[in-house]
Amino acid sequence: MEKHENQQIVDFDLGVSLILLSMTEPQQKLLSIGEFSSACRLSTKALRIYDERGILPPAYIDPDSGYRYYSTAQFAQARLVRLLRQMEMPLAKIKAILESDPEEVDQHIRKYAVDYSARISRVQQTIRLVLGDVNKESKVMPFQSERVEIGAQQIVSIMRHTYVQRLDKTIRKELEELREFVAKQRGEISGAPLGIYHGSITEESNGPIEICLPANGTFTPTGDIVVRELSGGASVRVIARGSQCVFPAILGAYDAAVDWIQGNGFEMIEPPREVWASKVGEELEMHIVWLYQ
Repeated sequence: MEKHENQQIVDFDLGVSLILLSMTEPQQKLLSIGEFSSACRLSTKALRIYDERGILPPAYIDPDSGYRYYSTAQFAQARLVRLLRQMEMPLAKIKAILESDPEEVDQHIRKYAVDYSARISRVQQTIRLVLGDVNKESKVMPFQSERVEIGAQQIVSIMRHTYVQRLDKTIRKELEELREFVAKQRGEISGAPLGIYHGSITEESNGPIEICLPANGTFTPTGDIVVRELSGGASVRVIARGSQCVFPAILGAYDAAVDWIQGNGFEMIEPPREVWASKVGEELEMHIVWLYQ
């Protein structure tokens, strides 16, 4: 296939090939927003939003009337935006793709495809949980809550912002850094790693998670790593195993802890702790531990 010197073809491997074409001719026909909307099949409302977000600004705005005009050279980009929106891609992600080098576009699309597939899986699982709850037919073993007294413990920790689709990868990466930190300073790991959610982590919210590793020793903090003591006291513990540990099913364990605390007339204190109790090769096991008073 012959290629125009200013034309680059990006194969998304998603059943469609998109041509990104940069036109350099000095004269290009200008179309009104209505004409451009009809030609590229994007609503005028969408075009105004894309202009506001810096995704698809008009080629020219009349200084007197404020009317927007688009160049025929913008057809390719408009069609690309339309296809990405058909994939339910957020506007911020589309803007990032348009600002990327052509050779990086394929990588962005593939990453989005993986995240999207994971989101579909989570939605399907949530639907099953909701229907099971509504119809009182859930086959998932109910969570058991128990009162436990926990002691104070020293931890080394690191705070990170991440979305739910990158949560597991982030946790593994930072735990490895914390283990190396403890080893280099001749400390000793003293318990199972855990996470403390200081904000909501979803597909849209990258609230912070504090990734913690209990450790004994005298440590000098470096980089983003901090050393502090977790308080002890009366708490409720809910154990999740296997598929119960997978988001969003794990949220049921948090709900069970809240129900136990409130049902017994207590108040929750501090954010809950998610203890990752299982070791490599073992069945997944997590403990939700929530202090109360």
